[in-house]
Amino acid sequence: MSPHDPGGNIAKTPVENKRDLNRLSISSPIEPEVPSGPVLSSESCKMAYKFSFDLTGLSRSFFREIAKVSDQRDLHRKLGAMAEHVITAFNIPEVTGLPLSDAVTLVNDMIDIYARNLAQQESFRRSSKRALVLPHCSRKYMDNRCQAEFDPKLSTYSCRHCSQDCVVNKAVRLGEQEGYDVYVLPGGSCIPKLLANRPYNGVVGVACPNEIQMGIRQYGNVVPYQAVPLLRNGCANTEFNMDTLREVLVSGRRRPDAG
Repeated sequence: MSPHDPGGNIAKTPVENKRDLNRLSISSPIEPEVPSGPVLSSESCKMAYKFSFDLTGLSRSFFREIAKVSDQRDLHRKLGAMAEHVITAFNIPEVTGLPLSDAVTLVNDMIDIYARNLAQQESFRRSSKRALVLPHCSRKYMDNRCQAEFDPKLSTYSCRHCSQDCVVNKAVRLGEQEGYDVYVLPGGSCIPKLLANRPYNGVVGVACPNEIQMGIRQYGNVVPYQAVPLLRNGCANTEFNMDTLREVLVSGRRRPDAG
């Protein structure tokens, strides 16, 4: 993968990266625009982050390390040091082409999401009526080859299983097998309408880390949740790990003594 970021800047060396870590500020999130009707094109897409990322080239050990450092006390007080450790250990700017400031933003968000998943896990296991929400930008096709049906009442798509190799199709089938109602969302701002019309007490969300953070701020104290961050963002061809989603869905199974 190229060591250049999308703007053509050469990524700094690990030594320069480490020296700059304490001087970084995290950019403010951008609220994505969400369509009011059926949309199959990505032309008007506005991403939650100001930058694009692709973590699919990282090994599974990176995500194990994220999970490991997230399972610690006083996490938020140590967050900067943990992000520095992960970024340096896996040389994130060089592997992904991200500038250091963007790498810090992304890794901070991912550590925080994993930590919040752990904090929410027991409450989520006690939930009985659950929804799985998936991003429409992960569909195989973003044009009329996708046969998903749009529901204007909920501002969501229903997958029609038209492409067997579509990751959204696979995720929908997996979620339904685990007893979830599954929705494909054009954007995170569709969630209020969904929750207002359907009384779910547990939600699993797959989304860009930044959108997950916005959802947590708005609904984290309202409904128990688990989150799966995208590995590659964008307006189309986004990607998430099916094994991670499967682990989250399976770990959320109610225990026999849960009542």
